[in-house]
Amino acid sequence: MFNHGHSGAKVPMHKLLSALVLLVVGLALAPATSGAASTTYIGGDSSTFSNSVGGWQSTEEYNGLCLQGLTCPTVGGEYVATGGAGGANDGFIRTTSGTTTLAALLSSSVQIWRSPQFTYNGIGGKVPAALSFDMSKRSGFTDLLALGASADYRVTALNQSGGPDRVLIDTRTVGNQTTWEKVPQVPLIPGSLAIGDNYVLEIRTSIGGLAAVLPAGDIDYDSVELTASDSGGGGGGGGGGGTVLPPPKVIPPGVAYLYKNKLYIRVKCPKAFKPRCRVNAVALTKKRRGKLMTKNVRATVRSGGFIRKALQVKPKYSATVKALAKVNAKTITVRLKIRSSKGKKKGTVFNQLRVLERTK
Repeated sequence: MFNHGHSGAKVPMHKLLSALVLLVVGLALAPATSGAASTTYIGGDSSTFSNSVGGWQSTEEYNGLCLQGLTCPTVGGEYVATGGAGGANDGFIRTTSGTTTLAALLSSSVQIWRSPQFTYNGIGGKVPAALSFDMSKRSGFTDLLALGASADYRVTALNQSGGPDRVLIDTRTVGNQTTWEKVPQVPLIPGSLAIGDNYVLEIRTSIGGLAAVLPAGDIDYDSVELTASDSGGGGGGGGGGGTVLPPPKVIPPGVAYLYKNKLYIRVKCPKAFKPRCRVNAVALTKKRRGKLMTKNVRATVRSGGFIRKALQVKPKYSATVKALAKVNAKTITVRLKIRSSKGKKKGTVFNQLRVLERTK
């Protein structure tokens, strides 16, 4: 028998041992913590597909001169219960594409997977320190791609509450990797999804450019995870936190340098516009019906040449653009409205740029 405290009360040995056993078991079952909280959207089978399709639904679109099975492949979606990225007993979702018997360059087939709707709450109703998206895929389109056809995919968070949609993975080829591979994690702007809004994740797979009679193929998707975290984690890209330097005099294509709340970009005049271009440039929140993040700037550029111009960031977007400099991806859209200085030739170009800060 053991004395308990100073009251003189006695605790039986068997009760003490039982309490110790429960304590040890409780510690063993407690989740490991690293000091950082995270939330996965949507979670469960809707992310892992371990036991079911998780509420995802498949639809199809056919565009151009499409005769299903003749000039464009018949596409579809199906759930497969075994052989996923997690092993033999793990499931996944698949996009299938049938054969064609005629070549047709002006047609495409699109299969669309859409997740169940979910409410995005960041972490506990607050904007997270970091937001990222990743998933796994494998491609069975090797033979189709070898014949010159295109097979691409794109992932978007569709806002069901009336706000803007957010591209999570921009259009890219499905590739030739026949075994499971993890798509590199895509860091997103932490505030790019609206707290409290409802979203649906969409994976669009498009097959087109059919220059030959094509064989059947498929692409598999698994481990679809949108993760909000209260720790910034890796995400790198812009400056290293040192003193921000002025932008270079010559801005390379594909980037925008942020300095003193201005975006310095490369403005080019296509050779087809003679003898000079009159250009109106502005940065947008997105390509279609996007809001203006900067003031408009006008420039005159000789045909085939380019110059450096600065876009003044609007105060309400200063923090957003600053955060973009820490994301290692092309994240900002710049619209260039171009008109020839003589004649009536005109056009609009959208450039997707990576935001950078030069630092010591």
